[in-house]
Formats: sequence, C-alpha cells, structure tokens
Amino acid sequence: MEKLLFIAFYYNHDNEIASKRLQGIAKYLSKYNWQPIVTVPKTSNPTVRSDNVKIVETDYEGMISKFIQKGKKILNNILGKNFVIKNR
Repeated sequence: MEKLLFIAFYYNHDNEIASKRLQGIAKYLSKYNWQPIVTVPKTSNPTVRSDNVKIVETDYEGMISKFIQKGKKILNNILGKNFVIKNR
C-alpha cells in the first residue's frame, strides 16, 4: 500500500469546504491502495476520525510573523534603511 501525506489546516473544521473536500478524498483513497496520512494542528475542534485515515496532530505555530520579520530584513538590505510594515 502506498502512503500519501496531506498537510492541512482545515481538516477538523466542520464549516469549511476545504475540510469536507479533504475528508472526502481521504475517505476513498484506501479503495485505490493508498493510505492517507493527514497532518493537522491541534485546535479546539474535535478531531475527525476515520478507519482508513491516519491523523497526526501537531502543535500550531503561526508563521505570518516569521515571514514579516524576514521580509523586513530583506527590504532593509535592499533599501538600506529601516522599513516599516504596519499590521492591520
């Protein structure tokens, strides 16, 4: 059996279409000799369990602030001055 890894944020969200889509895909992959493995962040939502899907929960780490800091460093190197990105 082949393994297929999904890295998803919306697998455990009931009201998001992305979670429904991924749950539907993962549900039927075992019929075609694939074992889906879904990596999701730990959230307050209950984890959706299925017999043929292995779910791995990980700690959530917001990446936006890291990208903003990296972007500031790049812009400072290019422009040669302190560049300010205002958060909305």
